[in-house]
Amino acid sequence: MERTLTRKQLKILAFLAALSPFLRLIPGAVARQAGAAAWLSPLFAAPWLMILAAFLTQFLNRVCPGKGLGQGILLTLGPKFGAAVLVLWAGWLIFLCGFTLRSGAERFIATIFPNSTPWPMIAIMALLMLPAGLGSVKILARSAEIFRPLLLLTLILLFAVFLPSVRPEFVLPVLPPDLPGVFRGSLVIADSLCFILLTTAFLTGHSDGQPLRFREFAKWVLLFLLLAFALCLLTVGVLGATVTRQLVYPFFAIVWSLNLFGSAARIEAFVVGLWILPDFVLLSMNLTVASELLMTLFGGEKIPARLLYFRSGGKWVWLCTILAVVVSVCIAKDTQELSFWSERFVPGVNLTITALIPPILWLTAKRKHLLDP
Repeated sequence: MERTLTRKQLKILAFLAALSPFLRLIPGAVARQAGAAAWLSPLFAAPWLMILAAFLTQFLNRVCPGKGLGQGILLTLGPKFGAAVLVLWAGWLIFLCGFTLRSGAERFIATIFPNSTPWPMIAIMALLMLPAGLGSVKILARSAEIFRPLLLLTLILLFAVFLPSVRPEFVLPVLPPDLPGVFRGSLVIADSLCFILLTTAFLTGHSDGQPLRFREFAKWVLLFLLLAFALCLLTVGVLGATVTRQLVYPFFAIVWSLNLFGSAARIEAFVVGLWILPDFVLLSMNLTVASELLMTLFGGEKIPARLLYFRSGGKWVWLCTILAVVVSVCIAKDTQELSFWSERFVPGVNLTITALIPPILWLTAKRKHLLDP
């Protein structure tokens, strides 16, 4: 396995990948759980994320130093049960690729290109992620490094423009009866970020081999929770909890209403950029991890010097891409049907994985004395 990534690049890759579900899911889904107190949910999500960060640091450093989470699962659970877990994980990542392809296309239909079909957008994104999956993960990480400043600058400018429009009565007061909803909203945030962290951990075998540090994980988590706080506060504070609950994409609803210098200015270019770039990184990362898990189990390796190829590990990338396209075509008939997968099924499975797999790995490794210093 090529060791071409720095820890900083891994964090940037995870940041861009996590931004895709955040812009789609947050803050609408959080507001539907927490109401006007949605901006507090990131605070409640912090303990779960810090626990996972501590687990990944200890597990990867002690059980499989210099390797990825996939090798750690095989070492801990054994060649049979561990291989079964990796096959299921690869299958779920392929499903997520198909879901992301379809949901991205449906968003464009609902907001920018009404009365069109999703198939051209699905085909374009599939053709973009295929070379990314076949190529070196270093190229994907460099792409994420290029995209991040643009996305952060866009978000910061939007926050600065809309912050004066936040109405305190829309977000305050927060009363004790609101806290159960705030907790449920924190699970929406935690399930997305935890699963992204776990998926990124499969790529640590590409890093420079230096020990992982909890402080670096913690800083990444706090940065994203700050972003979630700003996103929820801004959207609920401008639109109100009732409107935010009802809208499918509330954050982008306020972006489309942007007024500059006294005249309405629709900035679809920013919206398109915010959607396409994180979606591309998330799709490519999931495709890369899924295909590399299959290569680990069934053989093959990438040929980074070539753009398109089928032999060796290339066949697994092609297979994963084809299956993802099939999923995107068959998953739902329309946006309403897709909302079930987006708000219930996918978050539920992600939360189940992040709640079960780390404790099982930790307890099994403990029993086998793999965590001993």
